[in-house]
Amino acid sequence: MIDIKITKAAEEKIHDLTTSGEVEQGTIRVATGCAACGGLSFALDFNTKKKPDDALVPHDKWEFAVGREVQELVENITIDYVENEFGGNFIIETAYGTSACWW
Repeated sequence: MIDIKITKAAEEKIHDLTTSGEVEQGTIRVATGCAACGGLSFALDFNTKKKPDDALVPHDKWEFAVGREVQELVENITIDYVENEFGGNFIIETAYGTSACWW
């Protein structure tokens, strides 16, 4: 079972992005890719369409899509948002590590 926890900071940023028109409202994809150091990186894709093999994880205000190929990797994740000297980024924590998704 996929469990997605969202911190207050991440919830506020997602709300800002989706209500400002910067991104389309709707499904948010939790995606993975290869990190430069050879590990996995995790990211959020706000302008996505549902795919037939997606697991859909409802949240109070949004729906998250997780592709079949990465479902085991994100069974229990926390999404946070932080501002720093480089701008803002989403931090995605999983059992396999932590990734930053720049925004």
